[in-house]
Amino acid sequence: MMIRPILVSVTLSFCLGLQAQAPCNLTNSIGCSCEDGSNNCDLLPDMTVAQVLLQDASVTPETPGELGVSVSTPNIGHGPLRIISTDYFVCGTDTVFSSGGYTGNCPDGSAPRQLIKQRIYHKNPDGSMSESDRWAGTMTYHISHGHMHVDDWGKYSLRNEIPGTDPTTWPIVAEGAKLGFCLMDYGSCTYYNGHCVDNLGNVLSTDAPNYGLGGGMYSCGLTNQGISAGYTDIYYYYLDGMQIPIPASVCNGTYKLVVILDPYNYFLEEDETNNVKVATVTLTQQGGGSISIVADGPTVFCEGGDVTLSIDAPATSYSWSNGATTPTVTVSSSTGISCSAVTACGLQTTPTVAVEVSPAVAPVGTPGTTCGPGPVLLSATGDGTLRWYSTLSGGGALATGGTYTTPPLSSNTTYYVESETGSPGPTSYLGPVSHTGSGLYSGGTVNSHLIFDASSEFTLKSVKVYTDYPGIREIELRNSAGGVLQSASVNIPVGESRVTLNFAVPVGVNLQLGTNSTVNQANFGNISPQLRRTSGTLNFPYVLTDVASINNTPYGTNYYYYFYDWEVKESDQYCISVRTPVQAIVDYSPTCGTCSTPAATSVSSITATSANVSWTSAGTNVDGYQVQGRKAGTANFRSANLDGLSYTATGLKPATGYQWYVRAKCSDGSVTAFTPLNNFTTLSARLDASETPSMQLSPNPTGGSFSVQMEHVQGEGLLSIQNLLGETLWSSRVILDGSGTVVVEADLSPGLYLVHLRSGNTDTAQRLVVTR
Repeated sequence: MMIRPILVSVTLSFCLGLQAQAPCNLTNSIGCSCEDGSNNCDLLPDMTVAQVLLQDASVTPETPGELGVSVSTPNIGHGPLRIISTDYFVCGTDTVFSSGGYTGNCPDGSAPRQLIKQRIYHKNPDGSMSESDRWAGTMTYHISHGHMHVDDWGKYSLRNEIPGTDPTTWPIVAEGAKLGFCLMDYGSCTYYNGHCVDNLGNVLSTDAPNYGLGGGMYSCGLTNQGISAGYTDIYYYYLDGMQIPIPASVCNGTYKLVVILDPYNYFLEEDETNNVKVATVTLTQQGGGSISIVADGPTVFCEGGDVTLSIDAPATSYSWSNGATTPTVTVSSSTGISCSAVTACGLQTTPTVAVEVSPAVAPVGTPGTTCGPGPVLLSATGDGTLRWYSTLSGGGALATGGTYTTPPLSSNTTYYVESETGSPGPTSYLGPVSHTGSGLYSGGTVNSHLIFDASSEFTLKSVKVYTDYPGIREIELRNSAGGVLQSASVNIPVGESRVTLNFAVPVGVNLQLGTNSTVNQANFGNISPQLRRTSGTLNFPYVLTDVASINNTPYGTNYYYYFYDWEVKESDQYCISVRTPVQAIVDYSPTCGTCSTPAATSVSSITATSANVSWTSAGTNVDGYQVQGRKAGTANFRSANLDGLSYTATGLKPATGYQWYVRAKCSDGSVTAFTPLNNFTTLSARLDASETPSMQLSPNPTGGSFSVQMEHVQGEGLLSIQNLLGETLWSSRVILDGSGTVVVEADLSPGLYLVHLRSGNTDTAQRLVVTR
């Protein structure tokens, strides 16, 4: 609760005043003087503004973004200003009679405004005092001050002077809230020497007209408000509502502080022409105004993109840190950039904005071929997620992953593959987690906001708010000059709640988050949003590194206004490369797809234990070759998975009597017949071809390991597992004398596989299903 200190010396001044004006009081007017010199007159107040206080720099403190104002409103008239409450209350546009006071809030949740009257005292010729009442505006209970305020008591603003014209028409540079005072006898003209000055410039104290008439004891009570003759009421700069927020666009320099008392002439006075006072104020802490860079899009983007930058104020010249001198620059590579510009405030320089360009490397594609019409298997390698398309740009993705099998094709067709890399932006929280303290609400004449910087784009997804007044608020994201960038109309219930905003916040300095005064006025009867704010010791600035910083409020860092626990979603960092063309080839050539028996050529370099064998190509679609050397009565010597067209066998038993054979392994998984090589005599004893090797898989399907039971395998064999692309995932050599069992412990993903057993001149294959 904001309570104005009251000096003890006020009471002393009051006593002195009564002694001087004893014959003139509210029941005896003999000693009271009339303004016109008669003995039959209304004793009216004459309210003015103390020039001396407006010019006192110690009570008009300046900070960046704010000017504190202290206002003294002395009564230099012949009668007191006396306020009388009534039983009539205003809710919206309705006037309600409520005997004994209005209980609670208006139906829309706003505080009721109580109609008031001004009491006029009249000096009668016989020395008696009479009185009459007239309607004179409203007063409202202010939670933050803890008492009733007379509404619209005054207005104050910073303006640019136009000599020879009415100060109330001068252009406004910055404006504070309408003043609402609880009218009281804060002190006498004697104590506050220099506050009470008549229209001729004379300083008044005990010589003020009818000094002390009214009693000098008016206070902030509901039924006892007013300002006695020869007394003043003062509101200092540190009280809620006594600050002028200064936009960042305002330059340092000299301005006029204009205070207008009773701007709507609610109160009857002796002189209605002396209610405007002007003081000169020189601003020195506004940084000469400030400018910042505005981007037409994100400043973090992928390779191949760009962003256009400008500044947020008119200028006559520009000097960008990259050497450009144009009003805008387009940036397409990573850099830090700033701009110095000559504006109405002189030469100013923006903060540096970081432009970050992420690489997007295109994948490498591998063409595929089909012999004659049919589907084609294409493949590509690259970082991130690969997506396949039928067009160079646009269109929907056909498939995702490193391979793509086309539909049946009858002619060459080009497909395209792109790579997407990056990650989603993280979500963090910024600002005080919750409302704290006992100072709940701003006054009805205060609609404040938070001032913050954004060093990178982000989404303000939601904020936490607190209120005892349910209803609609329009929350606004504004630039440094107060221009609305985005807004959201939200219906806020009683208590704590989180409201969704989803504001796309641009890079900028001195941005604002506040509420719309017009909507507040319509819904709550005053410009305050009736949302709880925190007062006291706070920990400004609240910083989310490299993203945002909540720095201040229009009323300084001893207040935090309305919006707690910001939910901040940083920008996603995804980059999509250009698309790489990959060709699907339909081959109609006669030799396409052959996998014929290799032709024998020669066996040479024979020793007792080694031999070199060679052969001709078996054509296309060949995955390799196998060589076999046979000798009667001994195990066969075999070599598998040869890529070339020759093989050197070593470690043989004496070479006499060996016969050599070769066969091709085809890419479709089949094998050709063994072909005997020339220049060696075929053994008379051959393997018995009637016994064909066989195998049995168990279990099948399997969830992990499985066993292979083999029959009719003489000597060395090769057991292997291949996927459907023909890739060998596991293999092992086996040497058996007829039969045997092998347990396979292969780490296979769920799917369909081929288990091959190659022995002698046969290749047996069975399907294996893995379920886990």
